[in-house]
Amino acid sequence: MRAPLSLALAAVLASAGAAQAGETRCWVDRGVLVVPAAFGDLAGDYILDLSAPKSVLHVDVALGDGIETPQARAPLRLAGETAPATLEVASL
Repeated sequence: MRAPLSLALAAVLASAGAAQAGETRCWVDRGVLVVPAAFGDLAGDYILDLSAPKSVLHVDVALGDGIETPQARAPLRLAGETAPATLEVASL
């Protein structure tokens, strides 16, 4: 992951009991690419949308982890790589 990761991790689909980043493979669910990843301590399944203009974290997931700001910064672990990331917090 040499480029900044504003490639678009759109939303956490599941966070409780999710696999650690890199433990499971990616899959396509109803035309959407889902990848196992971790944003800070939030490991789970994320939608990877390379066409999105920015990366977004669902507000309910953010609030559940104590994130109350419009943006959250944390290391992003995806496909065995770690990079700094900033996700916008929004209702999706």
